[in-house]
Amino acid sequence: MCSEKKDKPVTNFDSFVSPKQCAILFGIPTDMKQYLDDINNENTNTRDFSFRFSKSEDLFEATLSKWFKFAEKKLSFISNTLGVQVQKNGTLDELKKLANNYNVTILFSHSTKQRIEFRNGLFTADQIIKHIPDGFDRLLDLSICHPYLLVNRLLRDRPACVTIHHPWEISPMLWLSILEIVFIRLQQGEISYPNALKETITEFRKKLY
Repeated sequence: MCSEKKDKPVTNFDSFVSPKQCAILFGIPTDMKQYLDDINNENTNTRDFSFRFSKSEDLFEATLSKWFKFAEKKLSFISNTLGVQVQKNGTLDELKKLANNYNVTILFSHSTKQRIEFRNGLFTADQIIKHIPDGFDRLLDLSICHPYLLVNRLLRDRPACVTIHHPWEISPMLWLSILEIVFIRLQQGEISYPNALKETITEFRKKLY
């Protein structure tokens, strides 16, 4: 089994990790209070995700209302039972702290064409890269739709960083379900995060198609 120490860096795709060496930061709301804070914020340039659902009650009930209930249950299990560090209301500064203290950091958020959403605003790849130290060699999973600008900056300016991104759009509930299984796989045996993720996605695809 792998060490539980958080300061052991992941330097390649084959390094074994446990759930306790993983952190997940949410840049999108995970409960009703965060959502209401968003839509009541006069500065709409700092938010995007919540406003996409605020104009239609039917859309809200079909998506975000279910997401909040789902997230509460799943995140309690992921955090309390599996030992993953869960950061709700995640800010850009908190991403830096997690990335420096955990072998695997997952940014679970939303992006516009140019910017990625955190709870303290929308930030460009140029702004985010400044919060990732030179020589950073741990793993970042960008669980975001269309993160390509940030991916390109990481590959160019932080080449030692193990960067994972996903070329498809997927609902938050389905993706959190996938991550839950990934963390369970990590808890069950010696497997790397990328391999656990690959195996889980393959299984979900078989079920869906």
